[in-house]
Amino acid sequence: MATQLFQPPYGSPAWFHTAATSARDGIAFHQVRLTPELANEMLKNNEGNRHVSPLLVAKYSADIVAGRWALNGEPIIVSKDGKLNDGQHRASAVIDANTPIDVVMVFGVERETRTTVDLGKVRTLSDILSMEGVANAALSAAIANMVLAYERSSGQNLHHSKYITSGESKARVHADPAIAAAATYATTKTRYAKKYVGGSAIGFCFYILSRIDLNAAHEYLDKVCMGENLKRNDPAHSVRERLLNEGKQRDKKVSVILRGWTFYRRNRSVAPTNLPASLPFPAVF
Repeated sequence: MATQLFQPPYGSPAWFHTAATSARDGIAFHQVRLTPELANEMLKNNEGNRHVSPLLVAKYSADIVAGRWALNGEPIIVSKDGKLNDGQHRASAVIDANTPIDVVMVFGVERETRTTVDLGKVRTLSDILSMEGVANAALSAAIANMVLAYERSSGQNLHHSKYITSGESKARVHADPAIAAAATYATTKTRYAKKYVGGSAIGFCFYILSRIDLNAAHEYLDKVCMGENLKRNDPAHSVRERLLNEGKQRDKKVSVILRGWTFYRRNRSVAPTNLPASLPFPAVF
């Protein structure tokens, strides 16, 4: 009577080692449910890889928990000796999220080939939005990221922008038409204001202020960007003077513009020295 060989459950930690061993004579592909248990087993064979970025793991984890993670065919790669060549951030994120995802796994490559992975140009959110036909993709991506960071800080700063995932920003661009309107406005004004402030700051401020008063936002920011017929100590004039002293620091420039808005709304004059570029941002109304 022939002895039946034990076959570990597909996608289990034991299966991982069996799959790696069986692929030593060639390349094998599998679509697998990557569970926290399997991810943990994979990471035990991860020596000699690049350092794990906690920020990237946190971003991947956030997208997994929010249901934004997609099976896109980009494989997790395992070498002939069962070591993880590529996929440590995805595995770490699955553990962090405590949520499984579907992945493609490739077994059987040489260990040395790990140094040839991820050498091409990374697709940015701007690239993705452009591929999807979004107008002013770069500005839309930047504005969405700033808006999400602003909301996450309860309107006080943009410090959380580095924690916003591309999936979050992409979803906001598609769900919020005001992002496109802000990007369009910024595109039309950047050439006038480039000496003072960049397009993303203009678009972000337009987004925030237009929610309060669309016509007033147009009038105020037109003056800030174009500088036409302004009197000394007019809020827009003082904002322009102050912006010239803030170098390339986007957050400080945003702070100045928002502070100028409070004087504009009250129809009050203000000197440039009374528009500090400090944080937190002022409350706007």
